[in-house]
Amino acid sequence: MIQIVENSFDSFHSIAKTKKVIAFGASKFLQLISLNYKDLKLDQYIDCVVDNDSNKQGKSIILHNCEKNIISPQQLLMFEEENVVILITSDVYVYEIYKQLENMFQ
Repeated sequence: MIQIVENSFDSFHSIAKTKKVIAFGASKFLQLISLNYKDLKLDQYIDCVVDNDSNKQGKSIILHNCEKNIISPQQLLMFEEENVVILITSDVYVYEIYKQLENMFQ
């Protein structure tokens, strides 16, 4: 079951230390928040990035000098749901990504 949780920076750090953080949305927006909110340490915490664009899958994205692999949404199913937190990192498709994740993890 998918669960939406609003977190402060402090609680994000606590969660990120105990779970795999997967970003959903390999976008300039992800790179921008990684650069502008360095205290989040997204470059350190994000394990990989998911994107629906098949042209991005199998490639990588640079977050503050760290290279992160881009995977397909179907590859999310390889992870144990209770050990993962998904951070939606799209500034345009948040609702669509949420609904996609909801359908995948029902």
